[in-house]
Amino acid sequence: MCTCGPSDTPEPADDPESRLAWSDPEWYFSAGAHYRDLSAWLKEVASRCRLPNPQRELLTLARKYERLAARLERNGPCNPRR
Repeated sequence: MCTCGPSDTPEPADDPESRLAWSDPEWYFSAGAHYRDLSAWLKEVASRCRLPNPQRELLTLARKYERLAARLERNGPCNPRR
């Protein structure tokens, strides 16, 4: 039986390193580049996949990572629209 509770896990805002990462404008762009790299890798794996269902799932995940990268780059802390 698990004895841990919600109060045992730290909130992301309580982690000083987490606050630094989110407040750094460069983090958004590097994270966006990382997700784009993952997306390219998933597309490559999907192109080698011969089964249609796993290939479709890989391409769907790749598109999600592309959208996440775009959102991180678009909504960074330096964006004047925020």
